[in-house]
Amino acid sequence: MTSGNRQLLVKQWPKGLPALEDFELVDGPMPVPGDAQVLIRNKYLSIDPYYRHSLGPRFLGVAVSGRAVRVLSTEFFGDGALPLSTALGVAGNPGLTASAGLMMQAKARPGETFMVSSACGSVGATAAQLARSMGLSAVSVAGAAEKCAWLVETAGFVTVREYLP
Repeated sequence: MTSGNRQLLVKQWPKGLPALEDFELVDGPMPVPGDAQVLIRNKYLSIDPYYRHSLGPRFLGVAVSGRAVRVLSTEFFGDGALPLSTALGVAGNPGLTASAGLMMQAKARPGETFMVSSACGSVGATAAQLARSMGLSAVSVAGAAEKCAWLVETAGFVTVREYLP
């Protein structure tokens, strides 16, 4: 184990889409765990769009938080079963949220049409793929022509309409 504690700090409030110059990668001291605490070395870190609230001015100079993953069991991610990075996407919270929304909330059934309003995000895109695999038709609305094209041509949506023409 290395003695460094690599951190991604918020350097400035992003103007528009976050860019490299909005952050600073630093090595800090390794924390020492206290009673009833553990120290974990992460392999992957996901900083998802909904974390934007933690990039505000009060967080300048503070380490960015996000979901992280480290393998403790090889049951799902060992021997090439799933790439480890999927633990932050389709095999992680976005996948769980998508499947819960599709199966438990919408109670979707084969042959139905499933409408995804935020289909270019990790949860929406995953929900649409799950819907298609269950025999549903996936449709969506998106805010840009490029997103609409990607959803139909790459993600396999039946139809997509642009809501901000």
